[in-house]
Amino acid sequence: MKQFRNESLNRVTSDLIKDGYITEEQVKLSLEKQDFSKTWLDSLVEDNIITEKILTTYLSKHSIKVTDPNEADLDTAILADIPIEILKQYRFLPLYEVDDKLMIATPDLDNVLAIDYIKKKSNKNIELIFCTKRQLDLFWTTSQKTDAMLNSSKINNYSDQQVKRPKKPIIRTDEDIESSLKQLSSELTDAGLSIESEKSEEEKSDLQDLETQAAEAPIIKMVNIVLMNGISKRASDIHLSPEEHELLIRVRIDGILHDLTKFSKSVESAIISRIKIMCEMDIANRKTPQDGKFKVVYNESFYDIRCSVFPTQYGENMVLRILPRGEDSVRLDKLGFLKPVLKSWKKNLQNTGRVLLVTGPTGSGKTTTLYASINEINQSNINIMTIEDPIEYSFPLIRQSQVNLKTGLTFATGLRAILRQDPDVIMVGEIRDEETARTAIQSALTGHLVFSTLHTNDSVGAVYRLLDMGIESFLISSSVSAVLAIRLARTICKSCKIKVKMDDVTRPQFREENIHNINEYFMGKGCNDCHNTGYKGRIIFSELLEINHEIEKLIAENASEIDIKIAAHQNGMASLRKDGIAKVIAGMTTLEEVLRVTPSDRVSQDDPIPT
Repeated sequence: MKQFRNESLNRVTSDLIKDGYITEEQVKLSLEKQDFSKTWLDSLVEDNIITEKILTTYLSKHSIKVTDPNEADLDTAILADIPIEILKQYRFLPLYEVDDKLMIATPDLDNVLAIDYIKKKSNKNIELIFCTKRQLDLFWTTSQKTDAMLNSSKINNYSDQQVKRPKKPIIRTDEDIESSLKQLSSELTDAGLSIESEKSEEEKSDLQDLETQAAEAPIIKMVNIVLMNGISKRASDIHLSPEEHELLIRVRIDGILHDLTKFSKSVESAIISRIKIMCEMDIANRKTPQDGKFKVVYNESFYDIRCSVFPTQYGENMVLRILPRGEDSVRLDKLGFLKPVLKSWKKNLQNTGRVLLVTGPTGSGKTTTLYASINEINQSNINIMTIEDPIEYSFPLIRQSQVNLKTGLTFATGLRAILRQDPDVIMVGEIRDEETARTAIQSALTGHLVFSTLHTNDSVGAVYRLLDMGIESFLISSSVSAVLAIRLARTICKSCKIKVKMDDVTRPQFREENIHNINEYFMGKGCNDCHNTGYKGRIIFSELLEINHEIEKLIAENASEIDIKIAAHQNGMASLRKDGIAKVIAGMTTLEEVLRVTPSDRVSQDDPIPT
């Protein structure tokens, strides 16, 4: 079992096992499942192994202080030398000073690298106080103290290079509707956005220009301006989040949420209803989740907008996923794979009778990679069929179908039906259960090339996820050809790209990696093109596990995960982190992004970085 650097955590773990709240096997599984977005303690709570109350009780028993940052007295003056984005990245929140000690709330008591970083930046002794990740996330999203921190005169300086970071959200407007519209409307001069019903492709000739629609009614104007802003800023999602006294509009750009504007609570229902009508949803139903979609034409480019509505405490939360049409957005050579990985993956696309898996957390680019892969081999002499949930992109020649639980069309039933359609290639949106996994493998064993996705932390984890579902090891070894684990990371803005020195603060964060020869790297200092974030666009980090004879034998023999990883690295597999560092050296992204989106390497830290 893992031994933590923090001895109190070891004692807490031992006591929880001793008192029967957890088992060593549960601890092991939680440690294996956790990814970069969770601490070990988060995993125990989120897996419903223990409750927050039990956890905090045992932490207190071993003299680990516990707090809720939302109720603590925060001294914003102590934050002057620590960038707020670093605090969010490492999940640390300095609270106040006591007897020359800086008291810090964090859910990750064992993060030594982050502790050392903040200790050096603040030049103070550190004492950690435990808080849950849920409490800390709530603080950043709802606390009024955050504004005071953002307004601190020094807080937006970055490291020792004094790089300017954004001091405000992308668009900061007053809560008053008229002033919000006036500020947003100034961006409409060159806009060409129009709204299209999903019903008929023939109605395009009746589309009205955004400016004409916006003049007809305030609510239509609000919705159209928000859509135009989201698309023009390259957002992947638009969030309409109801708060107690307002409707908050946010956009996700390059994987990060930014505030766009706020509207009065009095118009919230009208805005949500307007979008529901566009999606042909039931506007009278406000108690159950709904899904819908519509199309958007912006500057002669077409976009599919997928909408999800979910009832929450203060109203219906709505998320709009923006999906650009066009083959350029789903081409393998446009996703940022290193040449050796791209070459090997394309070679696997020519196989028959095998399963190809793409793994990663939600929002890591799995579906886009699958689409790009089948688009790579799409031609008239191949019958490609899919079962998806939902269909995100449409392609000529490919027969696509969507899961429909109301009619009994699941991944498993759809896959069995597809086998009677004489397919050559099959894409299953996601393997969620044993039935789907077993049918997919049987499809491969009968001569079909099968694509699918799994939610695992890395490529080797896919093997053990299938084992957990009940699939026999000999079936996995004989059917799975390759597993591609991916993450999406932000790329440096080319308009404000600068070169910086590797300092004594940054280097220790990568002391487990082979980067001793990196003395300088690139980053973006922030400009209008990237909305002062320093990043524009995203790129894929990848880890490709190819099942050769050696690894096939290890899987069939039920070898341990670490043995398979060692064999894979010896056969040339570069980890997600190594792939990310290679792209830092190439000037594509930053070391901070590598830390943010990749899990630490557990084996083969001395392996060379790919080129």
